[in-house]
Amino acid sequence: MKNLIITALLFVLALAGCEKKAEAPQYEIYENHNISACGVDDPLRNLDWLAEFTANYKDEAINVTIYLYANIETKEENIVMMYRLYTYSIPGGSLETMDPHFADQVYSCSGERLFVDSSEEHYKEWDDYFYSGKNESKGIIWYISWYKSRIK
Repeated sequence: MKNLIITALLFVLALAGCEKKAEAPQYEIYENHNISACGVDDPLRNLDWLAEFTANYKDEAINVTIYLYANIETKEENIVMMYRLYTYSIPGGSLETMDPHFADQVYSCSGERLFVDSSEEHYKEWDDYFYSGKNESKGIIWYISWYKSRIK
């Protein structure tokens, strides 16, 4: 009788342990507060438009990386935002069936969008900016990656 009770308790505990719990979204955020950009220290706190952007995107399930770029000759700086959204071309798909969608934007230090490139349209200004050899990355300012939660 004692063995039957122990076996029944172990069975109940095993079933309770198999219950799937709701998982919190998996993402990673990187914030670089040790970079100067656009004439200010810590642009994540001291450029209002950039601080507002990053606060708003913390709840979006999209990958965003924000870079600081500078012109090699003039030293003019720009903020470059690269958005990545991965969707499955087949519902319940795997890495092999993921479709990347992107939108990349270049902003002035004042927050004015200068130009954009995307998976929907390609713009010559993007090529002139990035492939001319006149501009270089000075570092990553911020990113959020939701990629982990999209891999099944």
